[in-house]
Amino acid sequence: MFANACVAQKKSRVFSKHESVNQNQKEYTKDTTQLITDPEILKLQQEFAAYTDSLNMVNKDSSLFSDSLAITPSDTTVGIKKKVIEENMPRVMFFNESIDSFKAKTKTYNKSYFMYFHAYWCGPCKKLKKESFVYPELVEYTSKKLMGLSVDTETFQGIELSQKYQVKSLPTMIFFNTKGEQVGKIEGYMEGYSLLKKVQSFYP
Repeated sequence: MFANACVAQKKSRVFSKHESVNQNQKEYTKDTTQLITDPEILKLQQEFAAYTDSLNMVNKDSSLFSDSLAITPSDTTVGIKKKVIEENMPRVMFFNESIDSFKAKTKTYNKSYFMYFHAYWCGPCKKLKKESFVYPELVEYTSKKLMGLSVDTETFQGIELSQKYQVKSLPTMIFFNTKGEQVGKIEGYMEGYSLLKKVQSFYP
């Protein structure tokens, strides 16, 4: 008798649990139906479906391109490593400050100096920075003998200095001795070795 009562009570709890689950399922189904029939949700679903179709089309058409243009994960890794190495290579260093502050430093350290005129849109300037300014012998020479000032010709200071020193093309480097007298000028791109020899000729 007692056992039957326990079984009946257990069944009652199980049925009650199932009824609760069924009720939750009904409410979930009801809510889902309401979401699907919402005009804004339907519009978003249609847009997403169109976007997915376009991606599938791109993936399908990608086979038309040459294998030499394909980018693999390993290629990406190599490119990132190469960029990190290039960015951390020793290079010719420049101060990026006002001309007055820079000249004060050159006097303090009693060093000759030069100004490097450049602009963000200048292709040869980028090539000079990437290739020539990392030439080891040039890096060593300038770090010991000279101080450099980076002059962005798109700034007010850059415009004033460009007019003062008659900078007519980019890149341009103008060299001075410890007294502030101009001793040389280089216009345009030069590869590392030639640039080093030219700079050394200004300071015999």
